[in-house]
Amino acid sequence: MPSWDPQLLAAGAYKYAPYLGVADLENEFRAWRLLYHEDGSTATVSVREMAGQRSLVIDGKVDASNMGDMLTQRLLGLLPVLLHRQPESVLVLGLGSGVTAASALAPGATQRRDLVEISPEVVQASAFFSKETGSVLSAAGVNLIVADGRSHLAFTTRQYDVIVSEPSNPWMAGIAALFTREFFETARARLKPDGVICQWAHTYDISPGDLKSIVRTFTSVFPESTMWLVGDGDLLLIGTNGAAIESHLAALAADWRSESTSKTLWDVTVSDAQMPFLLMSLLVGGPSEMQRYSSGATVQTDDRMALEFTGPRAIYGRSVADNTAEILRLADGEPSSPAARAILARATDDAWAAAGAMEI
Repeated sequence: MPSWDPQLLAAGAYKYAPYLGVADLENEFRAWRLLYHEDGSTATVSVREMAGQRSLVIDGKVDASNMGDMLTQRLLGLLPVLLHRQPESVLVLGLGSGVTAASALAPGATQRRDLVEISPEVVQASAFFSKETGSVLSAAGVNLIVADGRSHLAFTTRQYDVIVSEPSNPWMAGIAALFTREFFETARARLKPDGVICQWAHTYDISPGDLKSIVRTFTSVFPESTMWLVGDGDLLLIGTNGAAIESHLAALAADWRSESTSKTLWDVTVSDAQMPFLLMSLLVGGPSEMQRYSSGATVQTDDRMALEFTGPRAIYGRSVADNTAEILRLADGEPSSPAARAILARATDDAWAAAGAMEI
């Protein structure tokens, strides 16, 4: 009996076919060269390449790449570390390509780095991104834990200065459990005092109601939070269990000294003077904006995980433009954070040009 075609299994026709014409569908899929493919107990994992672009594909859906996803992957790891200022311990839930984990280690101050990944196949696939990650799994102080991320949070006795959660999209099977109030409460319990958490979300392939529900659920546990929009598709929710997120923003703006950061984020030279502005230009909301944006939305809970069922209904909805526009209107061109406002007010034309180039 002939085997299943792994190239087609990795193609994710259920997800990407609506974006292609019928005549182009198979040609597009066949243009990719399959570098890795394994069926695991939790996912089917592939790595494919075309014209130098590599993608990590999980159950047919691209979860990481070495091209358009790089800025988001890097910011996920680096931004919460910079906002904390001097973390000694970092936990990253979800290895993916490894770029986020590598970025979290870039400032060099952390002594313990725990990386939790449920799929052994994803761990194997991450080796194909060693050029981008610097072989992060071999770095000093890195502890790889092959386990369920939520279970690790529930049963570990360790406390962390920074927790980064980068699951797949909530419409993927089982992922909605990483967007519930109980999950965020468990994460909060594992943070050290004045710790920082970064949660990835997205504006594409999700209804406005579901996105607001994620934000409201997050802020129900972390009321001192911020939203950062990367491009028009990725949303970083960053919160603290401390008294105020503004103190973290102010410290980042006033004490910029990470020489490795520009090399970590961009492949072009960026001056230290521009770095605080480039980061703050991504800030689209603080506690008040997030409360206003998500007011009235459903709080996701373990016993009422509506996202598990509503999420798949929106994957063909083309909602990115509406979601992004509504988020950008929150600050009306001026963030509520005094630290961010001060930096934006001093920005030069060159700085704004650099901000635009950053997201191309």
